[in-house]
Amino acid sequence: MTPPRSLQRRLRVMVALGVVLFVAVAVGVRAVSSPAARLAPEPLPAARTTLPTTIPGLQQHLQARPSDWQAWSALGSAYLDEARISGNAALYPKAEGCFDRSLSLHPDGNGLALSGRGGLANARHRFADGLRWARRAEAVDPANPTTLGVLGDSLLELGRYPEAFDAFQRMLDIAPGVAAYARASYARELQGDLTGAVRLFRLARESAQNPGAAAFTGDLDGAATAFRRAVSLDPGFAAPGAGLARLAWARGDLAGAIHDYEAVVARFPLPQYVADLGDLYRLAGRPQQAAEQDSLLRAQQRLLETNGVDVDLELSLFSADHGIDLHRGLEAARAEWSRRHSIAVADALAWQLHANHRDTEALQYADQALRLGTRNPLLLFHRAVIRHALGHADAAQRDLEAVMDLNPRFSILYSDTAARMLDELRRSNGSVR
Repeated sequence: MTPPRSLQRRLRVMVALGVVLFVAVAVGVRAVSSPAARLAPEPLPAARTTLPTTIPGLQQHLQARPSDWQAWSALGSAYLDEARISGNAALYPKAEGCFDRSLSLHPDGNGLALSGRGGLANARHRFADGLRWARRAEAVDPANPTTLGVLGDSLLELGRYPEAFDAFQRMLDIAPGVAAYARASYARELQGDLTGAVRLFRLARESAQNPGAAAFTGDLDGAATAFRRAVSLDPGFAAPGAGLARLAWARGDLAGAIHDYEAVVARFPLPQYVADLGDLYRLAGRPQQAAEQDSLLRAQQRLLETNGVDVDLELSLFSADHGIDLHRGLEAARAEWSRRHSIAVADALAWQLHANHRDTEALQYADQALRLGTRNPLLLFHRAVIRHALGHADAAQRDLEAVMDLNPRFSILYSDTAARMLDELRRSNGSVR
């Protein structure tokens, strides 16, 4: 099925911003309500170019020189990069051990290991810890772009946006490249500047040395070609395969989307991909297979927790989306809000409160989630549903019209619901568009 031309134009914007988010997450920025796909890992912050850059090379080097504190830090960063690409959280403890070994060998002025510990804390969604490590690294070398990236990521996830944007700008001034441009692009997107976000992403693409990071062409067919090329160049790279699956779904090819996601999940059973596949099975009327994915998702979340990853936000969103264990889901959302006041957490708490029939309170957090002017369809949809439940029909219609203008295929779960709700509101209000 070929989407109409107007929808194709909107899907091109979706592809552009989707790849922006892929790259943003890859360099350490978690996208609002986006899958944690990775396309371009942070450049390895090796202290000197004579060090090997691969995990086996660094391991061999350290067998011969076990007191090389810089090599231990580089190995920790290599483990962290591999975890970002593969989603293998079992590499986090290995990275932690390497950074700690580096710090034990060289405790003073070891900005590499301090920054590495900050990036590891962020990867585990422990952003207050990430900020503490980043501040210590900044004290050692305030002009280190890797440290500034970790610092900005921590501040952003804590909801301290002006400070985060300042750190990204400093990083951009010092080292304009894929990592800095991707962060700056995401900062623009958070503030509702989609044109600026795409422009900065194109700069990131132009400066990328990684084929996955350059896999954007600006249209659906071109994006699909680029994703397929990225898969062939690096089969160990999860995100391009997931990108193909999302594109198939956006085109209305449910069977193709399921096929592509099954291939991804078979190799990379990461929570975001498992959850998407489960939702696609539900759409296809395959409840038993959806339930199997839900069981796998719970197992993967337990594995993440075992390796030190905080999954309260993800637990809360899945609970609210599927009406499962809502009391625990609300507790998880409140726990996350007690730690950080980002727009992602505000949105999750709003959605959980709605699921628990507490819409008056939910609306306060839904407004918080959009306080930067973020033009995110899922956040706008959540607020529209909450407004509709409160009887604010006109406001709900405005939010839903914004959703449709941005991306009518914004969610596997909710795109059809949003379209139906908007149609009903227009009919009841006597308006047409």
